[in-house]
Amino acid sequence: MLWWHHPARGVVGPAEFHPGRRTNGLIVPLGRFVLRETCRQSAAWLAEFGPDALEEAGLNVSTRQLHDPDFVSDVASVLADSGLPCELLVLEVTESAVLRGHRSPGRCTSSTEWGIRLALDDFGTGESTLSLLRAFPAAIIKLDKSFVDGIEVDDGRPAAAEARQAVARAVIQLARALGLDTVAEGIESAAQVAVLRELGYTVSQGFFLAEPTTADGVSRLLVAQRSTAATRA
Repeated sequence: MLWWHHPARGVVGPAEFHPGRRTNGLIVPLGRFVLRETCRQSAAWLAEFGPDALEEAGLNVSTRQLHDPDFVSDVASVLADSGLPCELLVLEVTESAVLRGHRSPGRCTSSTEWGIRLALDDFGTGESTLSLLRAFPAAIIKLDKSFVDGIEVDDGRPAAAEARQAVARAVIQLARALGLDTVAEGIESAAQVAVLRELGYTVSQGFFLAEPTTADGVSRLLVAQRSTAATRA
């Protein structure tokens, strides 16, 4: 998710400025910028910190980008220029983005032929989730935050708790049956982490785990991890 470091207002969250980019025509060039910088910076981290520094580099792809005739060639060009291995790139696409355009699955399939992985973002909120899994070559399902909110609430009613956890449980069972990875989005507490682990989720994201940071902030984290590993060795 892209955040804006405004010179006067400071850090501006995506909810404030992302709607504007859709109406002012900037969404496609901004998407190209994000793709380029993600691949460039990820390749730089790998070169500096080694192959274990990065398991994947993920970024969101908008509906407009998927409809752009240059989308596939843009991805190929950026990967070639940056030197980032194709298998480390994850393109995150919402269900609604895929459903809005008949060409989207075909363009995404072209990307997977190079080894790029696709993730269905905000999973469970779309109009045709199950049929989409058959048509779209996803490798990762990202459980939407709306199904994580309240999942940890203990009100003393087992049936109510089961109902709150039902979607998360169903999604991971479906993913396992199809051989897909899962990610739980929007984690805000240790209690949510505990419940999701019990349900079988091993990968998640959210403010409780890590707040948005700059590339320099990630570099400092990698330096610290390298120093810790060297000390233990």
